[in-house]
Amino acid sequence: MAIIKLTSFNTSTEAHLFKAILEDNEIRCFLTNENFSSLMPHYNGIMGSGIQIWIDEQDLEAAQEILSKQRIEKEKICPYCGSTNIG
Repeated sequence: MAIIKLTSFNTSTEAHLFKAILEDNEIRCFLTNENFSSLMPHYNGIMGSGIQIWIDEQDLEAAQEILSKQRIEKEKICPYCGSTNIG
């Protein structure tokens, strides 16, 4: 089994909430780069930095589906056309 990076978050709170969602769906995962990202937040978003969530490669498809559902709910993206211009 290979371990791969799923995504990264700018805050510890977001990362831990998403980690809990993954674990509730029986997807094992762990966080990296949490201390550095909390101490040096102005580096977040540069070259993939931020608090990173790593998963088993075999869980990638399920984790990406959960991630996309969370982003649609959070950012209010239209599920039909993908637009963020929702009023």
